[in-house]
Amino acid sequence: MSTPDKLPPFSEEAERGVLGSIILEPARVLPLCAAAGITGESFYMPAHQVVFAALTAMDSKSVDLLTIGEHLKAQGQLEKIGGPQFLEQLITATPTAAHAEYYAKIVADKFALREILATSQRTTEKAYSADAKPCELAAATATELQRMADNVADNLSAQDASAWIAETPPSVDPVLENTFDAGDKVPIIGSSKARKSFFVLQLCLAIASGKNVLRWHIPQVRRVLLIQFELKATHYWRRVHNLAGTLGIAPEEIAGRLHVASLRGHDVTPEKIMVLASKHHAEVIVIDPLYKLADGDENLARDMKLVLAMFDSLAEETGAAILYVHHNPKGTAGDRDARDRGAGSGVIARDFDACIYLTDHKEDGLLVCETLLRNYPPQEAFTIKWQEGHFVVCDDVAAIVRTSANRNKAGSTGPQLTKTDALGVVAVKALPAKAFIEALRQLGFTVRQAEAMRDNLLDDGTLKQFTPPVFPRKNFVGMPDQIAAMKKDYENPKLKV
Repeated sequence: MSTPDKLPPFSEEAERGVLGSIILEPARVLPLCAAAGITGESFYMPAHQVVFAALTAMDSKSVDLLTIGEHLKAQGQLEKIGGPQFLEQLITATPTAAHAEYYAKIVADKFALREILATSQRTTEKAYSADAKPCELAAATATELQRMADNVADNLSAQDASAWIAETPPSVDPVLENTFDAGDKVPIIGSSKARKSFFVLQLCLAIASGKNVLRWHIPQVRRVLLIQFELKATHYWRRVHNLAGTLGIAPEEIAGRLHVASLRGHDVTPEKIMVLASKHHAEVIVIDPLYKLADGDENLARDMKLVLAMFDSLAEETGAAILYVHHNPKGTAGDRDARDRGAGSGVIARDFDACIYLTDHKEDGLLVCETLLRNYPPQEAFTIKWQEGHFVVCDDVAAIVRTSANRNKAGSTGPQLTKTDALGVVAVKALPAKAFIEALRQLGFTVRQAEAMRDNLLDDGTLKQFTPPVFPRKNFVGMPDQIAAMKKDYENPKLKV
């Protein structure tokens, strides 16, 4: 039983994307197709089946636009598929193989749907026969559907780790050097007045033009898709125009590499973002802001997990880095540990590969730029300010975040924790490490400030530490002479030479 007014499930764009990707990078994409279970019949278009069969029959080392054309010509099939122009269109439609895995998944999924549809149609036809037996028909259909389900599950795999030991790992593909890579999830978190949207736009302009930004190096230019939900297109146009002008970025420096989708008031689904990303071959996708895309309560983990899972899928299927702009909760952000600054459910502030924080500096008009990185060494925080229409680094200003402790009751910033303050609490005797921190906290300073000062004083030798060989174990910090005296008190005379 067929449905004449509907075509079977297929994606001509994805099929072209797979074939074009193979021609561009056969050694990488052909194994990827095999892993996805793609064969000639996975393609719906007959011409695509012919091209795929030819590509898999050739030596991957010799595949290019010319050799595939010659191969098809020798087989008498070149003109049947539309001639050399057809092959050229595959390359035109697929300028990069970066999204090959995304295309391959679509082709495999559409083929699976056609298989399910065909099984359903066969079952329907058999059900109309006079001798149809319900139990046998149901069992046969269930067996066939289970086979297809198993084939889909077989696309999951685990790697033999011995190969990882024996072979050199592949090189990474950094978008911002030593910060985050293609395929990473990167939230940008800051207060409502931190100009987060300007910051992320400046970042996008830099990535699309290949110009370094603030303290970060851009290894290569990328195609960027920026999806913004807050401003009308005309106002965002003005923002892009002005910011690019202050940065000295000319139109030709980002031509074809930065696309802005102004979707205020639009109903945007993950599928629509996938289509946009595929259309523009995006290597970096930016969502500004996150809460406009979220369907649910940002304070509920179950609702936010759905959004973050969508970002996982988007990154996995497109290979693009996913950046999203998020806000701090009310209050002084500097009072919280960096990983607790994002508003709403804690999963937002923890499910990432890299995170960039824009936090108020203790001095008005400045911001502290901090990062938390999963795959790269820690980076030193630095101070930035908005100057002449863009952000610049303030190399001569220490990166000190604003806290409740370093502001006075009028709201302006107050004195910082000094070396004199810290040494004052151990002026009489050494203290347990926790008591040292608590003493400074009682003086109005934050735990973070106290820990940072303790570490600095230990590093430069101003303070020493010692853990006596008794139970329960306690680590003490104090002046060098205090710690020396403690060590002497615990010396075992029997161990002396």
